[in-house]
Amino acid sequence: MFRFRLASVLDHRARLVEAEARELHRREAELQSVRRRRRERRRLTEDAARRAGSGPLEIEQRRRLAVWLDRQRELDVVDATSERELDSRAEAQRLRLLEAQRGKSVLEKLRERQLRQWEDGERRREQKELDEIGARRRHVAAVRQAASDRKAIQTGSGTS
Repeated sequence: MFRFRLASVLDHRARLVEAEARELHRREAELQSVRRRRRERRRLTEDAARRAGSGPLEIEQRRRLAVWLDRQRELDVVDATSERELDSRAEAQRLRLLEAQRGKSVLEKLRERQLRQWEDGERRREQKELDEIGARRRHVAAVRQAASDRKAIQTGSGTS
């Protein structure tokens, strides 16, 4: 029975790939959340600016709108910084996942190669056993034939 000596290492690498993939998923979800928040904020500020431009506003309403728009811009700057940072972290995580996948792949290829070698060895052993069985049968048949020929010669010469 084939047994891969590095099976525990391969299992560890597989778990590592899974963990790295989960972490990448978490980071990408966080990044997408920031991107959605920025898109929604952009949509809200554009709508507010459009509504403000479509009709007369009281001075106090304009002031509140200006304060709100300024705050939205500040939040967008913070989120833009956060988005860049999260994007950079996600990219670094993608590279860690890729490296983990490569490590796992190397061991999987090694396992496949060792399995093929083991299977080849098994086939050779089986063929050798079959060849030995065939050789024994031929030998037994030859011995029997020789014995039969001797008997026939003995029986044939004894009757003359």
